Amino acid sequence: MSKPVSVLYPELMHYTNTAGLTGILASGCVWATHAAFLNDAKEMKHFFDARLLEISLPEAMKYIERLSSFSEWGNLIRIEGGIEKIAKLQAEQQVAQIRSVSLTFNQPYIFSMSVAGTAQISSNGLLSQWRGYGGDGGYALVLDTAEMEQLLANEKMAFRYNFAEMGDVYYFDASCSNKPCPTNIAEAEELVRIGIKALLHDQPSEAANGFYNAISSLSCSYKHSGFAEEREVRVVAIPFVPVAPPITWADGALKPQKSIKLAFAAGDEIKLQKPIKTFVRNGTDVPYLELFKNGGPPETQARLPIKKVIIGPHKDATSRAADIKQLLEKHGYNPEVVCSSIPYVTR
Repeated sequence: MSKPVSVLYPELMHYTNTAGLTGILASGCVWATHAAFLNDAKEMKHFFDARLLEISLPEAMKYIERLSSFSEWGNLIRIEGGIEKIAKLQAEQQVAQIRSVSLTFNQPYIFSMSVAGTAQISSNGLLSQWRGYGGDGGYALVLDTAEMEQLLANEKMAFRYNFAEMGDVYYFDASCSNKPCPTNIAEAEELVRIGIKALLHDQPSEAANGFYNAISSLSCSYKHSGFAEEREVRVVAIPFVPVAPPITWADGALKPQKSIKLAFAAGDEIKLQKPIKTFVRNGTDVPYLELFKNGGPPETQARLPIKKVIIGPHKDATSRAADIKQLLEKHGYNPEVVCSSIPYVTR
């Protein structure tokens, strides 16, 4: 059984800019951005393209081998190219179908954090992250992981989500296909294998219990190894929506979908529907969720578990630290505020 994230990482870091920090403190919530608008061109798709076939193929081989034991099927399989060829075609077709359905109906929103990993990063932040914020310098919020898990649990109690979890990102590609994966990834992959077997053998849907959540988790957990330095831990939230939102992926692989009405599951408890909002980035509306915002008056809003704020490298870092202390106090926070000692010169 996989351990809670807080057992592995008591603290997590969230990097942001001035506007982001100001908004977080003023609202008491964080923004989870739709996965199609993140900075990874393979976001959500990497698992389907790099890994799912490897999971599906052994089950397809077993299935075609079984079919080949029947004379009428065995003759046809030999004529069409043999067990290996047919099994590969079967697996590829199944992967393509799962990929298409998942990318059509899954509309995940992601809030990213990272593991410090070393005392140096814990105290000063990661240089590549600071570079990403250019002349603005950037800030890192150090968050208590156990309290973040509790906020997420409260969020799921209050709002209707198809899926919501916090977990490690698994950095994977062909060059590292043999590296061991975290327990939560291995458990999710086993549920996918069971689901694929059930689909191949046309077994009842209960035989694939957990398949949807496992696919949702893995599709948002796999990233190319080029991002590994970030050591990302993310909250993935897929809100229930009565009508499928008209969001398509940037690679054009999906055609615009007609609105599809979804029914509440029989006997499911009534929860609030999480509002989907948008902000404008480079002339494009970007969907996001306000995670941990309960919609009530400010005095009922839970506090974000901010333990420390690191001021990124900047020529005015000291004066920025003083300003941030005042801003934190204004909104009822009193964490430690430190300046990164990394001598990076912003432009």
